[in-house]
Amino acid sequence: MILTTDKTRISLYLDNDLKEWVAREAKKKNRSMSNYIETVLDQIKKGQIKVEA
Repeated sequence: MILTTDKTRISLYLDNDLKEWVAREAKKKNRSMSNYIETVLDQIKKGQIKVEA
């Protein structure tokens, strides 16, 4: 099966503890890790989540 998408693929290095946390949070929301990370970043971009620099 070939999947087509207009999204860009990236590689990301995470500490194991952070990766495990993301995996748990994604599972709680029934999402893949990739989709969870994309959703959180999109919410930050839209101002729905505040992040201190």
